[in-house]
Amino acid sequence: MQFLKHLEKRAPLDALMARFAGMFEKDSTGLPVFTPQAFNVLLEFLHKGDASFQGAAVQAGFRWSSSAQKVTLRNRIQQRGFLTPSCLWTYRELRGHVDELFKDYASPEMGFMQIVLLKETDPARAIPYLIERFLTRQNVPEELRTAARLGILRLLDSGVAPDLIKNLQRRYPGVEILSQWQPAIPGRGIQAPRPVNEVGLDFHQLIGSVHDMKEFSSLTRTVYLVCLFCIPLSEKEWRSLWLSRTDRIFFERLMAARIVESCDGGFALSADGGKQVAVKKFLYQTYYMARESVSRNRVERLREERERRVRTSELDRQALGMVSEGIVCVDGSAQIYYMNPAAEQMLRERRSEVGPFRGGGARRCAA
Repeated sequence: MQFLKHLEKRAPLDALMARFAGMFEKDSTGLPVFTPQAFNVLLEFLHKGDASFQGAAVQAGFRWSSSAQKVTLRNRIQQRGFLTPSCLWTYRELRGHVDELFKDYASPEMGFMQIVLLKETDPARAIPYLIERFLTRQNVPEELRTAARLGILRLLDSGVAPDLIKNLQRRYPGVEILSQWQPAIPGRGIQAPRPVNEVGLDFHQLIGSVHDMKEFSSLTRTVYLVCLFCIPLSEKEWRSLWLSRTDRIFFERLMAARIVESCDGGFALSADGGKQVAVKKFLYQTYYMARESVSRNRVERLREERERRVRTSELDRQALGMVSEGIVCVDGSAQIYYMNPAAEQMLRERRSEVGPFRGGGARRCAA
């Protein structure tokens, strides 16, 4: 758990690996991977550990599991269920079955990850699903509608057969993106040339450079993805997450502003605490899915902490109940709030000498 907490806070990887060196060994290529013992602990955590840390746990598994361990990791993620967007992403990166992308997930951030991943699947199946799940259904957040349109555009640009296009246009006559779509022109795809990095650009200047709502949507979407991952991803992995060329441009500009930094063979959110605070504050104030995610995670963490305290208190009571020595606990005002059975027995035998207990119920225990 401590490893996951530090990873989630974007501790520098060199320092993190050094602090938890006992969890790692080198594989045949010299890269660090989890030891069998550490991997088994991770599997156990994925099975019944705190739900709010599942995102960090599956990312750690993806990053540091060996080739032989990855199949086991994928199966364990599926057994527990897809609790976070990272769970769904990791499952697919580990060649999990595509059918999991065609299920309804309640949270907006899970829906967003569905869209991102569906754009890499069969257009004949993915486009109808995206239309019916996100474009024509009522009460879908506008951020998801926008992302779904971009996902459909990516699928159409991937080389769809003319017969499929005609079939989709007949089947969904009211969907503008189908009726207005034209074959891709050179440069419209993700592989467009990189822009020149601005020297000395900071995050606030980057926000101020946004020209319209489409660009603002792209920026918030890209920042959201950067904040979602606490492990470095390769350029290829990042490219698979972008929905438009503008997403890539803003990713490059985030690198220019040093919000995204090169790290251990990939790219990740800066370990600088001030920059992390700035981008997370921006997301919380401007991005619906980020607010939903933060609020849900905060509630989940509070619930898990309460449950952890209850379990700890119960274990403490059981342990104190088993010792033969008498133990009496008093609070700051000298009121007895707990005594174990041995102490009760001792005082019961000498009750006439001790007198009545101050504080009444001898078996009460502070929560």
